[in-house]
Amino acid sequence: MKKIVAPFLFALVMFSSAKVFSQTNLTWILSGKPEQGYFKQKTTFDGSFSGFNNQNEVVAFCEKLKTNQLVASLQNLGKDVSGNYRIIFTMKEPNSGKYYAEWLHKLNVAFIQVGSEKKSTAEILGHKH
Repeated sequence: MKKIVAPFLFALVMFSSAKVFSQTNLTWILSGKPEQGYFKQKTTFDGSFSGFNNQNEVVAFCEKLKTNQLVASLQNLGKDVSGNYRIIFTMKEPNSGKYYAEWLHKLNVAFIQVGSEKKSTAEILGHKH
């Protein structure tokens, strides 16, 4: 019996913990106008992320964001009035929009929305579906 239960419990733990990192509908939402050079002019981004199911997923995601050596600081401010999770992070230096798309794409963020313009990270990077 122990031989059957141990693999089952191991698989259960692996699949339940994998859910935290397997989000596919995450969207980074920023205010402002999507003008040329938007990302290259900024180092602090006060935005929200939608698509999380609970606070634990947000905490795990913030820890992943902090692993980037260019992140100078990060604040998880919890849910905003829209139900999205507000996260402010400051980079050590400005970067291009493609840099952010590539970085967030690796963290399973599917979309970036600036103002009313929403694009998939794959579209920004030129990946074909």
